[in-house]
Amino acid sequence: MGSWIYYSSLINLKELSERVGYASQIQSNEKLGALIQRALDDKGRTTDLAEYLRTTEDRFFNSLVIGVQGGAPVWHPFGLSSTLPEHDLGDIIERDQDLVGYLELRGDEVLFALDGQHRLAGVKKVLEMGVDIGDEKVSVIFVPHVNTQLGLRKTRGLFIALNKRAVPVARRDIIALDEVDLPAIITRQLIDDHPWFSRGQVDTELFGSSIPRTSGAWTTIGKFYDVNSTIVKHIAETRSADELKLGSKNRLPDDRIDAYRSEVIDFYRRLAIVDPVLKSVFDGKKIEETSKRARSSTDPRLLFRPIGMKIVADTCALLRTTKSVPASFQQIEKIPMTMNARPFNETIWNEERSTMVSKGATLAIRLTHYMLGLKQADDKLKQAYAEWKGVDRSRVRLPNRWR
Repeated sequence: MGSWIYYSSLINLKELSERVGYASQIQSNEKLGALIQRALDDKGRTTDLAEYLRTTEDRFFNSLVIGVQGGAPVWHPFGLSSTLPEHDLGDIIERDQDLVGYLELRGDEVLFALDGQHRLAGVKKVLEMGVDIGDEKVSVIFVPHVNTQLGLRKTRGLFIALNKRAVPVARRDIIALDEVDLPAIITRQLIDDHPWFSRGQVDTELFGSSIPRTSGAWTTIGKFYDVNSTIVKHIAETRSADELKLGSKNRLPDDRIDAYRSEVIDFYRRLAIVDPVLKSVFDGKKIEETSKRARSSTDPRLLFRPIGMKIVADTCALLRTTKSVPASFQQIEKIPMTMNARPFNETIWNEERSTMVSKGATLAIRLTHYMLGLKQADDKLKQAYAEWKGVDRSRVRLPNRWR
C-alpha cells in the first residue's frame, strides 16, 4: 500500500512477548527516544489490558503493527489449490499466487511495535502473571524499517499516522454498542425492556443536549445516558470507586450491573414522586401529549428539558457527598419543577418567547446550589448574576434561599 511492503501474519502471544520490543528505538536521539518510552509507562493502562486478557473469555485484539529492522526476512509463497473440485479458483490463483505463504525470520532481527505498544505491554504482563494463554494467536502486520536517516523519517511518519490520527469511538456508538461501558449497558437495557423508558419516553434518535418543543418524548437518549452516568458514578448508594475504575475497562459481572441498574431505577422512581407529570409519562399515560404539553408556554416543566435533568442530577450528586439518597431527595423536593420560577426564569427560560436559553445553564446550576444552601454567596456568583442581568453588582440581590 503506497510505498510500504507489508506482511499480514499470525504469531502466538508467547513469541510476541519474547521477540517484540517497543518503538523508542525509532528515535535516533536518546532523550527523545526516552520520551516515547515514558509515554508507554502507563502502568494503569497496561494493568487494565492484562486484566482484560486474564478475565475476558471473549478477548480479542486488532492487529499490531511491527517494525522489522535488520536480519534477512525471506518470503515463502504457497501454491494455491482447492481440495473441492467444484471450487475452481481460476484467475484467483494466477492473480494472488504469491500472496499466501510464510515469512521466515532467522532470529537476529530487531522487532518493535509501531502500533499496539500498550497491547504488547499487556501481553507481556499477563504472561508474567502465569496466565496460560501463550499459545493463543494474534494478528500482526510486519513492515520493514531501514536504519538510515531517510528510513527513520519514514518509520516515524508511519508511527504518527497510526497513533495520532486514530479516531476516537463516537459517543453515539458507545451508547448504542459498548458492552463494557456500564451506563451504556444500563441505558440500553432500560430502553429495551423497562416500561418507564421503552414505550417512547426516550427519543433514541437524538444524542445531543436539546429536544424539540414538539417532541413526543420525555428526553433524548444522549441526555438519558448522561444522567445515568451521573447516577452510577456519583449518586448510587452501592457504588465503589475501585469497582467503577475496573468497570471502565472490563465488563462488570451481571449481578453488579443489575445492582447499579436497580439504583438507576430507584433514582427515577424518587424523581417521579417529586414531579407527578413525569410519573404519568413513566406510567405510559398519554406520553406524547403530556410530553409536548410539558414543554409548552403554559406549563414548562423542568424535567422535560435535558438542561433541567442535568441541573437536578448534578445537584443530587453534590448532595450525595454529605447525605444519603433519601436525604438528598428531601432537598431536591425544594427545587421548583416549572421553569417559570426562580432561578430558571432568569437563566434558562425566556418567558416572553417561551424558549430555552442554553447559555444560562451554568449560572442556573450555581444559583440552584446557592438557593439550597450548598454554596455560599461569594463575589464570583454575585458578579456572574449581575453580568447576566446587565446591572451593576452593587444593585444586584441574589434570590432568596429555599426553606
